[in-house]
Amino acid sequence: MKYDITYSCNHKGVVDLGGKEKDRDGMIRWYESKGLCPACYKIKKAQMDAEKMEKEREILAHFRPCELNGSPKQIECAKKIRRKLLLETYEKGSDLGRLLIAYLCHIENDARFYIDTRNCLNFSDVLLKHGDIVKENDTIQINQEIIEIAESMRDEIYVE
Repeated sequence: MKYDITYSCNHKGVVDLGGKEKDRDGMIRWYESKGLCPACYKIKKAQMDAEKMEKEREILAHFRPCELNGSPKQIECAKKIRRKLLLETYEKGSDLGRLLIAYLCHIENDARFYIDTRNCLNFSDVLLKHGDIVKENDTIQINQEIIEIAESMRDEIYVE
């Protein structure tokens, strides 16, 4: 059933709603109180996407990853995976976690590594696969040598 409504942005439109009458009434109230017309929604979504991209650019500016080796398709895929890994690490990781992932992304130039670890649940699993940390009896042991190397390269691989 088609209904004439006024969206929360004060633009008028027609929506096609099905279902029970009380559900349709609830949807109409939602459109009028919170819903945006398609044109305003498109603009708002573009603004939100631009803000998200800007925030991601600012976060990624902290890291200095190396160039990747592999086929063009592997490199393209690995860059997306590495980007996600760096963003997740920055938002959820400790300072040490950020430093270790920055170090890993600075030295690991094989695109296959990122592709092979794409299904790891978090950045500590990626470090585990790379051999930078060891898990014994459900306790994570960090290779002290790797920490020292990463610390010595801090300015080169990670910008605060």
